[in-house]
Amino acid sequence: MKRRYGDALVHSLGLDTSPLLTTHSLRDQQIASTHFICGSEQIGLAEPIHTEDTFITSITLRDLPYHELWSKGYPTITGRFTANSMWTFNLADEFRVRVFHPYEAVSFYMPRASLDCIADEEGIRRVVDISYPHGTFDLAIASLANALLPTFDNPQEASPLFIDQVMLAVGCRLLEQYGDSVHVSPARTRDGLTPTQVCRAKEMLANNLKGDMLVADMARECGLSRQRFFSAFRKTIGCTPHQWLQQQRVDQAKNMLKNTALPIEKIALLCGFTDASHFTKVFVSLVGKIPTVWRQHIRDWIN
Repeated sequence: MKRRYGDALVHSLGLDTSPLLTTHSLRDQQIASTHFICGSEQIGLAEPIHTEDTFITSITLRDLPYHELWSKGYPTITGRFTANSMWTFNLADEFRVRVFHPYEAVSFYMPRASLDCIADEEGIRRVVDISYPHGTFDLAIASLANALLPTFDNPQEASPLFIDQVMLAVGCRLLEQYGDSVHVSPARTRDGLTPTQVCRAKEMLANNLKGDMLVADMARECGLSRQRFFSAFRKTIGCTPHQWLQQQRVDQAKNMLKNTALPIEKIALLCGFTDASHFTKVFVSLVGKIPTVWRQHIRDWIN
């Protein structure tokens, strides 16, 4: 079977077709995430997972009556996992999963090099290990994992900006909350963006409606780390960079719907959407009507 970056866990389970997303902004290695569903055919002891200095964090999406993670021939993590609870382990030791019941999860693949990169940028001391009681419920991480689910359904629509935003937030949360040697630098702040930084960030986003802009590029322009840029942008603007970009796309689409006779498919592409279906889904979420109905209503009002 052809291997993919970040597929260590799903490959061992024989789920190589599970959808996978990868960040774009980090030096060296990246963070990857998979959404997988284990069915009855996966019940039993899975193949050993390839050893490497990488952390795997999995969030179960529904109640799991019983589950085991084996290391060196013995079960080391066992028990019941409630929906949206999580468990983490490092692949430096040999691990394999023993499946007793069908289950669904979102898994994050985080090489130490990637976590070290995040720690250096955020003023967090690099960690030796990430640990917490298995089955812990963390609302922030559970929410981030669930926010990725629609993206797994349509990977071709995935915005690199959104993927980086979610996965870097997961990495920061794990380092800050569960790292064994965490230290936040006193120099780190939660201040918002300056007016100049706001203008530059908005300009960069507006000039790239396709959403191919990387967080690292905007953060660099503003002289901030990626995660500090996210926090400062949200505090100043009131939304994330991805949400702001989506609103600009929809605003541009509204203008075209109102003032041109272009078909929906053409407008979708011109405004940075992958296709008409993607455009319609986003438009409805922000406007409350499908584009064709909104166009007809605005024209009826004008006339």
